[in-house]
Amino acid sequence: MPTAKKDETEKIVTQKVETNKENPDIKPDPSNPTGEVKVIKDLPKTPLKAAHQEELRQAMRVARRSVFLLIALTIAKGVAGYITNFIPLIGDAVSSFSDILAAIAIFMGLRLSTKRAGHGFSYGYHRIETLISFLISLFILVIGGRLFLESINSIFTARITTNHIFGIIISSISIIAAGYSYYNQKAAGEKLESKAMLASAYDKRNDMFVSGGVLLGIVGDKFGIAHAGAILGILISVLIIWSGVKFAKESLLDLLDFWDDPKIARKIRTLLKKSRIVTKIKKIRLRKTGTFLFGEAILETNPFSNAIDLRNEIHRLHHSIEENIRHLGDFVLYIDAPKPDKIRVAIPVQNPADGLSAKIDIDDDSDYTFLFVDIKDGQVHDHFHLAESFHSDDAVKMAEFLQKNKTNIYITNSVEPLLYYNLRLNNIKVYPKFVGIDDVHETIKLLILDI
Repeated sequence: MPTAKKDETEKIVTQKVETNKENPDIKPDPSNPTGEVKVIKDLPKTPLKAAHQEELRQAMRVARRSVFLLIALTIAKGVAGYITNFIPLIGDAVSSFSDILAAIAIFMGLRLSTKRAGHGFSYGYHRIETLISFLISLFILVIGGRLFLESINSIFTARITTNHIFGIIISSISIIAAGYSYYNQKAAGEKLESKAMLASAYDKRNDMFVSGGVLLGIVGDKFGIAHAGAILGILISVLIIWSGVKFAKESLLDLLDFWDDPKIARKIRTLLKKSRIVTKIKKIRLRKTGTFLFGEAILETNPFSNAIDLRNEIHRLHHSIEENIRHLGDFVLYIDAPKPDKIRVAIPVQNPADGLSAKIDIDDDSDYTFLFVDIKDGQVHDHFHLAESFHSDDAVKMAEFLQKNKTNIYITNSVEPLLYYNLRLNNIKVYPKFVGIDDVHETIKLLILDI
């Protein structure tokens, strides 16, 4: 009998903290009005990541269509160049053949960039797309240089050309086909932010100019205009060389992990600043690898935050970054909980005027008066008390009071659930009052040994 497969969909499990129904004056935390604590297990794939995978598939389809189109164009240009004996047209055919190799390389690069990390390539294969972009840029430079030399040479070399009409037709078709490829590859490259696809797109734009120059050269040759094709070829070759240098520089910088887009770093910083646990963003590093963006952030967190809250908050921040940053591959959050310079401890006592000799108040039915003890460099630095007193069920007011006075640790042998929840929200650590230790001085001595 077949068994139903377990649903492997990743879930966010939510636990609800019950509010104190007996005390309607106690209000939930404003940032969490439903009183829910999210225990994040495995987060689902974000819509942006799914969209990026679809964009990669679309780009591969565009690259595959380009291969077939370029094969047809190369054959047509080669035949036309042979029939007309027009050197720029033959050179254009050779250029299209190199474009076939580039288009195949782009397709393979995009396909490999989607491959999961494997043995020896633990960071994945994303960088191969950038490498292919660099190689295409070199192709563009070679083509531009060759066209420049051929154009210079054609000024001093006379050739007999024929069948100009056939050459004009093929060149016109080539312009239209190159424009079609340029539009599709540019759209896919910009959407995916693929350097290789954009380099190929601008190579197709160069092909439009080259074919346009060839067309004008054939027309000029037909009507006896001397060196028309050569002069146009020189101008076009300079444009091609310039675009090749531009893309070679960008691809090389990407291979060297250069990054110069502060907008994304600012956006990530804004998302991280919304955390109640992160106290400082020490550094954000980003790099572009292929079509993916990788990065890391080094964060200082409140050293008194609860371990469960810290875990859930880091999961939440990571998920938030994935939901808001396009083309994100991996983003790592490094956590540093520094040792605090000063620790403020709040202790409920019977008579705060007794200072460190005061007895800890363990009567849940009495009103609490707090003695505050500041610890610095492993010893008591200062202590003081305030006149306010609270009953054990004044959870929200007590938590607000402790937060207002910058409390880090609250010592007690019993705590109401709602008070404990509010203290956690404010990163105030609850520390036990030990059995047999009744005065503040001995309790602080044990606390110093522990921290």
